[in-house]
Amino acid sequence: MSEKRVWNEGSSRVVACVVWLTSLSAGGAALAQTTEGVDDVTPPGLVAHVEYGKDPNRIGFKLLLDGGEPFARGIVEVQGQGVAQAVRLPIQLDEAGGWSRVWRETPLPGSVSAQFKVLAASGMVVSSKVKISTLHQENKSPMQSGRIIVREIMKDPAAVSDSKGEWFELVNTTNQTIDLRKWVIDDLASNHHVIGKTATTPINLLPGVPFVLGNNSDPATNGGVTVHYKYSSFSLNNSADLIALYDPNGDLSDWVGYDDGIFWPDTAGRALNLKASIFDAAHADDGSVWCDASVPISATNPDHGTPGASNTTCP
Repeated sequence: MSEKRVWNEGSSRVVACVVWLTSLSAGGAALAQTTEGVDDVTPPGLVAHVEYGKDPNRIGFKLLLDGGEPFARGIVEVQGQGVAQAVRLPIQLDEAGGWSRVWRETPLPGSVSAQFKVLAASGMVVSSKVKISTLHQENKSPMQSGRIIVREIMKDPAAVSDSKGEWFELVNTTNQTIDLRKWVIDDLASNHHVIGKTATTPINLLPGVPFVLGNNSDPATNGGVTVHYKYSSFSLNNSADLIALYDPNGDLSDWVGYDDGIFWPDTAGRALNLKASIFDAAHADDGSVWCDASVPISATNPDHGTPGASNTTCP
């Protein structure tokens, strides 16, 4: 796959698309022939969608299909803007009836559409078309003060359920104690929580000392994690999500937008771990400086992470 990162107008955009589409088509002709003349059926469960990578400087996406029959075979037809003929990539669904593939730094024109055709017991089933825009770029990082930053995120615990074991860790990068009362965590969607909204005593965050916030403060049920503050009305998606941290004046301190394994680590049971040497909010927006935590939380919890302690070293 080309690593070209320049998208120009006109013919060069079409050429870039042809190069990528041609690379998809290798080996697809035989399977494509098996779909000719087969009646198309659109089942309610066959859903194609696209997710975009979250990185301030790079473009990538994941093409996904859900709702198919386990291990079914089929094709994905990809049609590029300005390209006369679609190409076909052979695919096989997984045990859950899904399929996905990630592309990074892909030289495409402004728009590409994809459609899946899968051989099922009932015949050929076809998804709706999904549009892929490589001009789409999420997570353009806003200005952040970086007084407090997010350093570790357990978005998908495996030892306990998500509803009992999600947590993330903050670090105060200043040389002064900060009272977290009235600070806000938000995902710019449906989740919003004001820390210590009615608290009468300070919730102090000491300089350089990791502070864990979680949805469950009981170590007996959360995987043995010491949670310093229990939040509500906030959850962490296992795919893509955002944690935005605001001070009581509404100024943004940190913004971490992770994706579904495109540019960011994405392993169930392993916390997203910021490289130990990084304490800069803007630099931490880059998924390449995050990695899967590499040590177990405890002898009784096989999930990996270092809640309340220094981060592990990234490769």
